[in-house]
Amino acid sequence: MVVLAGIVFCVTALAYVAALVRSQSPTAARPSPMMQRLAEHGDRLLLWEAGGLAAASILAMGLDRWRTLRDGKASGPEPPAHQES
Repeated sequence: MVVLAGIVFCVTALAYVAALVRSQSPTAARPSPMMQRLAEHGDRLLLWEAGGLAAASILAMGLDRWRTLRDGKASGPEPPAHQES
C-alpha cells in the first residue's frame, strides 16, 4: 500500500509541475480540464497525498513492529551458547 501511495504521489507531483509549466507558457494551447484543475488545486491534492503517504508509512512500520513483538522476535538475536571445556 505504501508503494502504491508513493507511485500515485509521484505521478501527481509530475503532472502538477507539468500543469504549472504549461500554464506559464505564453504560446501554450488551451490546456485540458484536468490540467486546469491540477494547476488550480494541485497543491492541496499533493498535501493530501503526502499526508496519506505518511500515514500509510507509519501504519506499515507499526504493523511490522506489532508482528515482530507478537512473534517473540523483539528480544534481538540470541546470545551464543556457553561451551564448557
